[in-house]
Amino acid sequence: MNFPLELLTDTFAICRLDFDAPIPDWTHCDFVSITRTWDELSIVCRQDDVPDDVQAERGWRCLRVVGKLEFSLVGVIAILTKVLAESGISVFVVSTFDTDYFLVRQIDVNRTVEALKDAGLLPRTGNFLAGSNVTNLEPFSRSLSGVHQNARTNHHRHLSDGDSVLSGLRSRPCR
Repeated sequence: MNFPLELLTDTFAICRLDFDAPIPDWTHCDFVSITRTWDELSIVCRQDDVPDDVQAERGWRCLRVVGKLEFSLVGVIAILTKVLAESGISVFVVSTFDTDYFLVRQIDVNRTVEALKDAGLLPRTGNFLAGSNVTNLEPFSRSLSGVHQNARTNHHRHLSDGDSVLSGLRSRPCR
């Protein structure tokens, strides 16, 4: 199975509110994860949107597994997080109906990219500089043994004007 990864441009915060708090109006970005439990209301959203008085862990970057993942697919996050755990990199995972996201601290982005490259999950070479004028992005993925073969979507994507690539990760601003 091939898993292209996309680095979202924005910096994110992981917030904690009281379990009975209303969902705040500052959660309006394209990427927001809201989870309510009996103990808390957790929100992952753009750091710049979070008021200063909200309890939050700030300074996280988000990587997305590009494409729709089938529910029967096993081991996607396990493979990625194992590599990062072995490198001492903390990961916060968010899964949606379609795909998986994992957040790493901003200070660990370069180490994350290097760990993924060392594990063969990102290419070692290519034109992957932030802000480069890339018109066609080759697949930057690896065949993972023991993982169910999925539909190959989003392998060759044309980047829009707002897209850039950083160290082998497609990067897209939150709109």
